[in-house]
Amino acid sequence: MERLKKKMISRIVYLIWALGIVLLAYLPGKTDFWLLLLNYSVVFACYWLIIDPTNKIRLKSLLLIAVITRLALIPATPSLSDEMYRYVWDGQVSLSLENPYAKTPTEWMQSDHKPYFLDTTLYVHLNSPDHYTVYPPLTQLVFGTGVLAARGDTAGSAFWTKAIIVVIEMSLLFVIVPLLRRLGKDPGMVAIYAFNPLVLIEISGNMRLEGLAVVFLASALMYYQGNRGIRSGLMMGLSAGIKLVPMIMIPILATAKNFKQKITFVLAALFSLLIVFFPLLFKGAWRNYLEALGSHISSSEFNSPIFFLIKSIIEWNTGNQSPAMSGILSLSIFGVIYLSFIGLVVKKRLEKKKMIEALIVITSLFFLFQTAVHPWYIIPLVLLSSLTGWRYPLIWSGLIFLSYHAYTTEPFVENLWLTILIYSGVLISAWHFDRKKISELFTNHTESEEYSPKEFE
Repeated sequence: MERLKKKMISRIVYLIWALGIVLLAYLPGKTDFWLLLLNYSVVFACYWLIIDPTNKIRLKSLLLIAVITRLALIPATPSLSDEMYRYVWDGQVSLSLENPYAKTPTEWMQSDHKPYFLDTTLYVHLNSPDHYTVYPPLTQLVFGTGVLAARGDTAGSAFWTKAIIVVIEMSLLFVIVPLLRRLGKDPGMVAIYAFNPLVLIEISGNMRLEGLAVVFLASALMYYQGNRGIRSGLMMGLSAGIKLVPMIMIPILATAKNFKQKITFVLAALFSLLIVFFPLLFKGAWRNYLEALGSHISSSEFNSPIFFLIKSIIEWNTGNQSPAMSGILSLSIFGVIYLSFIGLVVKKRLEKKKMIEALIVITSLFFLFQTAVHPWYIIPLVLLSSLTGWRYPLIWSGLIFLSYHAYTTEPFVENLWLTILIYSGVLISAWHFDRKKISELFTNHTESEEYSPKEFE
């Protein structure tokens, strides 16, 4: 009777979680912050119960629920993002056999020769019409495929582009399971990623490109654990070809004590990156891409505590209100930390299985020193947590939703107290849940050592 009662409660939790995810995707907009927050809080509470190790569910049932929920979100119009308009714009330019990096949308609108498939009515919806596209060539292939599937139709292009992103991301679930087995972990830990509300809302709901990057990242880690240097390097290059964050992971992974394919791994990653970014070499497209990337980084100030602290100190001492100096100093400090971290990893001779935990630490530090940390940026941390059982990145994925409060006004205005609350919660959770793992990360381990599923408890 007690077992039947627990089973019924578990089903109710899953049902509330699924309904909450659907409501988040279909109903509120960016300005309905308190409704969003209430809904997200309920969903996250259910998520925390779902990933509890004592909550047993068959792996097939778990994956089925995760897949069905993702598919249900495909028709939903992104409510927290307007990037889909730029996706379609770039895709229509590419399908017209024009270089998407050649002109800004404003320049295309002023041009006498417009791309054949371009829907100019999209222009009013673009959030950066005076900037060149910041999306790498590999993502342009996805955008173009979505437009091609819809035969140029704008609404259809958005739908198919989103469908491609969601289906590709969905395949990640079936990469995580064997990877967990290879790591000696409980395959049920896939739930940590599969049911994470931030992952569902930002990828399946708002079609963020992190959904593509994490698929290649997980594939790279799978090959990496199997000593497949070339394949692992190629996958890391593809992941970095979508989002640049995995670039900082490549040198870390190459330092593992028991990784016998270091050179081939690095060369394969560099070769993959070269192929991915090769289209930028035509007609000087690389200049426009770098200009867009630099403008995006320099003009973005969002949810970044260390950057804001550095900026405040500089303003107080010098009166200089330019964010450029603060951004350069913040990134320079991270650069020193990064090089020191690599030296520490080499000194401690970490093994492959510990490298995923090392990636959590260095990626977290990377985000802490950035000028902008939008909610979807930390999705790779959720993936890495699903492979290790670390908890503070999951708390981060819950608290970071508070940053959407900034979008209740136009132009957006951040609430510094909410930023302090977010990162105070992250630091407290890191101390409470993961301080032992962090302190043990750089202790020596033997090659025969395996992780126990109990570590997740």
